[in-house]
Amino acid sequence: MVPSTASGGSSPVWLTVLAARFAGGLLGGTAGYVIVRGSVNAERLGSGTTSTSRLIVLIVPMLLNAAITGLAIKLLLPRMSSRTVGLGNAIMAAFAGGMVPLIAGLALASGAGSHAVDVFFVAGISFISIASAILGVAVTAWMVETSSDELERWRGATVPIGSPGDGD
Repeated sequence: MVPSTASGGSSPVWLTVLAARFAGGLLGGTAGYVIVRGSVNAERLGSGTTSTSRLIVLIVPMLLNAAITGLAIKLLLPRMSSRTVGLGNAIMAAFAGGMVPLIAGLALASGAGSHAVDVFFVAGISFISIASAILGVAVTAWMVETSSDELERWRGATVPIGSPGDGD
């Protein structure tokens, strides 16, 4: 499905974003784990955790994921979807898409309380986490698609006379 030609493929943007999110999650998650594991003491993450330690554990891996996913989108998009996007736009789209599951997870975790072991609560959380991940991909794909340009299909085509860009 990924063509090796320079002209690019015809896959939808959401499929490219899905592949980039997979690569970003794999590489960014590993890098985030290494950084967080080395900088935060695991015993301090219990009930007496400071807000700074929690922010490091949540935000640093998400920022790494956004940077790596944005780079993957930048590199994969021309090959898979015949579109180009700037690196800054790709990183911001990946960041916005990554915030959707993070916010949903924080909202669910704050309201869990004593219901965290209830079967229906766990099933609901599973559904909401999958739905928020899909919504995160949709947000990223929408942002990338609206900020990207389509690649030239015909590299040697002549410009019609009287059109903008013909040198007149």
